[in-house]
Amino acid sequence: MQVNHVHGLKPGIYRFLALKHALMVIDQEDKLIDKITEACLGQSFIKDAAVVFFWAAVKEGMVWRYGERGYRYLLLDAGHVCQNLYLSALVIEKFIIYRKERVGYSKWKIFWKL
Repeated sequence: MQVNHVHGLKPGIYRFLALKHALMVIDQEDKLIDKITEACLGQSFIKDAAVVFFWAAVKEGMVWRYGERGYRYLLLDAGHVCQNLYLSALVIEKFIIYRKERVGYSKWKIFWKL
């Protein structure tokens, strides 16, 4: 996750360690948010977000374990993790906003407004 504006945490990239229920610092470079914004197709709202979440997986491990269905299971797991994030945000009464920018127009979609 890219932490931008969270009280008590320095801006940077962190990894969530589920078994320890802790955060591990990956990088705290000063201009890192500019690189993240560029990777998100230059969408300017990324710089204003408190936290930006990213998901990563090792598809070879899933294919090794589950065979041909491993890639499908990987996508299902990613969807479940994302849904849990949405539900957690709902419980703590925060907005989940998705912004999609394309050439020539910008569209906002609010999933939950609390």
